[in-house]
Amino acid sequence: MPRFLLALNNLVFALAFFAAFGAFNEFDCEDNWHGWSTTVGKDYLACWKAVEAFCFLSGLSWFVSAIMACPTYSNKLVKHPDKRISTGSEETQQINR
Repeated sequence: MPRFLLALNNLVFALAFFAAFGAFNEFDCEDNWHGWSTTVGKDYLACWKAVEAFCFLSGLSWFVSAIMACPTYSNKLVKHPDKRISTGSEETQQINR
C-alpha cells in the first residue's frame, strides 16, 4: 500500500473520531438517554466524560499517525560528497602496482 493512501486512511479515521467527539459534546445524555442513570447508576456522567476524552485522544493519535505516514522524499535526494565516481583506470593502475 503506498504511503499516501496510508496517510489518507489515517486522516479519515482522525476526522471520524473528531466528528464523534463533537457529537458526544453536543449530545445531552441526561435528557436524551435515560438508560444511563438506570444502567450505570449515579456516576454515569463520569463515564460519559471518559468516553469523550478517549474519543478525542484516539482522534489525536490517528492524526499524528497520518502526519508520520506522509512520504518524505528528502531521504532519496541526499547525496554523499565523500563518494567519488571512479573511471576504472585508477582501479586498474592500483591493481597493477
